Amino acid sequence: MNDAAEPRDVEAFVTGGRLDRLLDLARTARAPRHRRWLVDAVERALLLADPGAVSSAQRDEAVALGADPSVAEVADVVAPTHGVLLPFAPRAGQSGIVRLVYVSFRATGDDGTENVFGPSSRAAIGQALELAQRFARPPAGRGPYGLSAAQPEALRRLRVDGASLGAAAFVSAVALWSRRHVLPGTLVTGELRATGIDGVGGLAAKIEASLHGRPDVRRLVVPSRDLASVRAAVEQAGASVEVAGVTTLESLLDATLEPEPRAEERPDDAVAEARRAFVRGWRGFRWPAQREPLERLVGGLPPGRPDLAVEALTMLGAVTRHIGAPDESLAVLEQALAIVESDESRDGVPDLPLAELHQHLALTLRQLCRFGDAARMAARAVRVAKRGRLRGELLEAHGCAGLVALSRGRARDAVAHQRAALAIVHGHRPASCPRTHGYLAQALGLAGDLDGARDEYRAGLAHLDERSRGTSREAWLRTSFATALAAHARWDEVRRALDAPPTARAVAHDPLPGLVARRWLGLALAEAGEPETGWE
Repeated sequence: MNDAAEPRDVEAFVTGGRLDRLLDLARTARAPRHRRWLVDAVERALLLADPGAVSSAQRDEAVALGADPSVAEVADVVAPTHGVLLPFAPRAGQSGIVRLVYVSFRATGDDGTENVFGPSSRAAIGQALELAQRFARPPAGRGPYGLSAAQPEALRRLRVDGASLGAAAFVSAVALWSRRHVLPGTLVTGELRATGIDGVGGLAAKIEASLHGRPDVRRLVVPSRDLASVRAAVEQAGASVEVAGVTTLESLLDATLEPEPRAEERPDDAVAEARRAFVRGWRGFRWPAQREPLERLVGGLPPGRPDLAVEALTMLGAVTRHIGAPDESLAVLEQALAIVESDESRDGVPDLPLAELHQHLALTLRQLCRFGDAARMAARAVRVAKRGRLRGELLEAHGCAGLVALSRGRARDAVAHQRAALAIVHGHRPASCPRTHGYLAQALGLAGDLDGARDEYRAGLAHLDERSRGTSREAWLRTSFATALAAHARWDEVRRALDAPPTARAVAHDPLPGLVARRWLGLALAEAGEPETGWE
């Protein structure tokens, strides 16, 4: 029966986050091709999973069925403390779904709802934000704020409209502005009115979705008029969740928020903590989970600190690019650049965040194929790092300029930048030099000098110390050299370069260099007469 699972049903489970149903289908599929198709659906559901919606047992089962371990790791993130679970009943007769939503500061001025929520929903969000200001004020009167989905791509697949998300938006806004955390696992539904909470339609489908397939649902907060029917549904399902009925705005906040606000963090400490998380972003692809905290940080920074604003906006712009939105990334980074170039902030931003801003502008412009503008920003990053005698940033700036040069088809310029980076790293971070040798080998190979690329690869291997052997540094070195070899169609050598434990670990667990290594290894296997293995 499972081998005849309808694609429409499977896609509905992916969109609705029903990993439990997809795992059931994949577990009992008989034909290998059907199992592979269903495991692919499991992977897509993991990528679209809300923070906290996937249990460790589900992640383990997904991997046991053949899902990519690195994809399963992506689902292991913590929900924002002002996030609220919201049930949807998209169409009559269609199964309900539950998604995590939260109110967020919009650095670029766009409230982000145009392509996610319909007119009635946007009106309900606006009303919720207005009513929330009776109970808590946005930091420094900042705006605009909007309602975000933790996984907006899931909601873009649906027609989301109606007033039933008003109560959830109100709760999240008050939680954010008052620093009172939402009680974990709280689901809220109800139409928000100035005088209280009214009932909503499609409640049966919404409650069904709340009770099945979401291990993170612990509490249902519903309009009081619907309390009896919801409790009956919970008892019939045998679910161990709390149910609360609310009538007024005050009772809604009492049922959903912790009673006391958390201590406010110093702005400098908050930016430093964001920086520590930012440098770990590629480990398990943590970028999606970083966007909301950075938006919250930007919205809460005090006036008169352009240095912190530029640093936070730069990290937010980089994160936005990493999750696949370069246009939005550019808008955020250009806002940071406007702060730098304003008269009141011209001398208030140190060279370190300034160099980082120009690097990320270069990388975002490169992704948008604006190569000339990207080259100018990369050159500016090099100049600022030199001016400030920032050796670490100068190393990064030359690496950035080298990537931009390769994108422009100027491999010899890339070689020059990577040689400059290698000279810096030998004096500044000698333990990191194998990775830079790999970048130089890649540039040399793309410039046509394969012998020079081999020399740099061997030098990088020779410079691996005991701490670097078997780590991501060796994986980067091997993968970069494989890129040089692939440019010359040396597929046997590509396989030999990538045939090592650190590269295998990167393929299994690390987005980078794992994805690049997969690409070259798959092509090498296909060229060697193993197309099926290469495809896998």
